[in-house]
Amino acid sequence: MSAKKSIQPNITTVDVKCTGCGATFQLSGAFKDRYLSVEQCENCHSAYTGIKSSTSSGASDKFYSKYKIDLSKFKKKKKTDA
Repeated sequence: MSAKKSIQPNITTVDVKCTGCGATFQLSGAFKDRYLSVEQCENCHSAYTGIKSSTSSGASDKFYSKYKIDLSKFKKKKKTDA
């Protein structure tokens, strides 16, 4: 029985800080460090808040702006029933 106890990880409590909004909270688990930082948490992530961030645009938007492609030239294809 003592062999199994030696392989179990130590459960510790760590302090987590969100770099997006500055919120702090604690997590319990088998962590190496006492402090962690995350980019987004439940207070500022768009999946939880429903607010999209305007700082990042999609890859296709960057491509079109880089090569200055005018999308109004292209016509959308209509779906036909097969």
